[in-house]
Amino acid sequence: GLTQWVVTRDAQARLGHELQTTGQVFARFLRERELRLQTNSTLLASDFALKRVIATHFDPVNYDPATLASAGLSYRERIGVELVWMTDEAGMLLAASPNNTRVGQSIADLAPLREALQRGEAAAAIVQIDGNLFQLVAVPVFAPDVIGYLLLGHAIDDSVAAELKSETGSEVTFLT
Repeated sequence: GLTQWVVTRDAQARLGHELQTTGQVFARFLRERELRLQTNSTLLASDFALKRVIATHFDPVNYDPATLASAGLSYRERIGVELVWMTDEAGMLLAASPNNTRVGQSIADLAPLREALQRGEAAAAIVQIDGNLFQLVAVPVFAPDVIGYLLLGHAIDDSVAAELKSETGSEVTFLT
């Protein structure tokens, strides 16, 4: 009985340490991705061409959603993110890459955008979109006042789980 108790105690301590290490690696990994997303989104939000494309929503005659969507796809491919969304100054989704049925609807209640709208500065959150987890950053686009918001996101998926497994040796699964 004493041997069983010692073995159980040691196994629990080892497992607790492994879980704590995996949690720390995951937290560091997410923080690094968040910083990269914020840097990329801040740089992109200051791009004159992006400002010009977003500003077209103020002029219904010249506004072309397809041009905005094409710009979003281009930015998504260049930056290497899985999601690029552009909204107006109130949180109405103007363009989404990949395409999303919410275009033309308000997404102002989406966690990072809600905080960015309230504070007028970049915000980040992990959110579920259409059954998938994303790490999102929302930044205001200024010209000189806020004309819209840019959301960039990385998926939290099997590739993230595999990377965590390779770094920690732990099996990782994400649930939504």
